[in-house]
Amino acid sequence: MRRYLPFLLLSFGLIPSHSSASVLPSSATLNWGYSKDLGASVTAIPALSATWPIASRLAVRANAAYIQDRVFGMESGIASPPPFFSVEPPQTTRSQFLPLAAGLRFYAGTNKEHTRGLFLDAAPAVFLARAPDGTGDHFFKAPLGFELGGGVRFAGVNKSRFEVGLNYYHSAAVGGSGTNIRPLFETPVESTLSGLGLFSLYLGVGFGD
Repeated sequence: MRRYLPFLLLSFGLIPSHSSASVLPSSATLNWGYSKDLGASVTAIPALSATWPIASRLAVRANAAYIQDRVFGMESGIASPPPFFSVEPPQTTRSQFLPLAAGLRFYAGTNKEHTRGLFLDAAPAVFLARAPDGTGDHFFKAPLGFELGGGVRFAGVNKSRFEVGLNYYHSAAVGGSGTNIRPLFETPVESTLSGLGLFSLYLGVGFGD
């Protein structure tokens, strides 16, 4: 975990702290995204983001999302037969990802309140991951990656606003450390985590500028 400490300090150091008021975000948004790039046909991706303005067209943006990768009918990396010909129901493996990102948002519109117009997002991220190890247990990893996105904002009522956008999440693949020594006839533990790369189309509802 020590190797990620400088990355985290650099990311969260972007949040303005010159006054007590600037620590609070100027806006918060709840996003609900959908992706077809994972094992399931359609996967829901909830996310929560906040922004801190640092210039007329620029803001610091922090985002946390939840991604669940489901793979149906997989066993030891080999696809199982279709359920019609299978005696047992196909197995389902699940991997959970919690990407934590802190970066910048650029506003392309002319509205000073940033409640409408185009925007672009770019941020490095740490992907906290939980994945099955092949023995019925799980292992944890924290690969580095990034998040890119863009979309358009619409002003709502009572200082609310809506966002429609497209995000891209990418994390690096992480291999096992190789330090676990197990008996010859015991099931080997799999600690390799494949890289994540997916697009998510989302709708967001938020308050603030």
